[in-house]
Amino acid sequence: MLKAKRLPAPASATAFPNGPAAAAGVTFSETLPPETKKAITEKRALVGMTRDQVIMAMGRPKYKPRETKDGLELEDWVYGTAPGKITFVTFNGSKVIKVKEEYAGLGMQVADPKVPR
Repeated sequence: MLKAKRLPAPASATAFPNGPAAAAGVTFSETLPPETKKAITEKRALVGMTRDQVIMAMGRPKYKPRETKDGLELEDWVYGTAPGKITFVTFNGSKVIKVKEEYAGLGMQVADPKVPR
C-alpha cells in the first residue's frame, strides 16, 4: 500500500493564512471607509464599491446582463423582482459607477384629482 506524502504549504499560505490584514489583527471590514461599512450594514450599494463589497452588502445578483455603451463595457447586477423594488447596480470594470432603484409592477394608479367621482 502506498502512503500519500503530505507536501508543505506554500510560504504565503503559512505566513498569512487569512490575508496580511488578518495577520496584523485587522479584519477586512475594519479596512473599509466608514461610508462603505455603513452601506454594507444597511444592505445597499454605493458608487465606487467593488464587486466583493456589493456581494457583502446585497448578496449575489439574480441577473447580470452586459452591454457596451459609448465604448464602455457595462454590467448590471439586478436585485429584486416585480412587483416591488428592483435595484440596478452598474459596473464598469470592477467598480460600481451607478446605482438605480425602481419600483415595478405594483399596479397602483392614482386617480386624477380634477375628475369628479
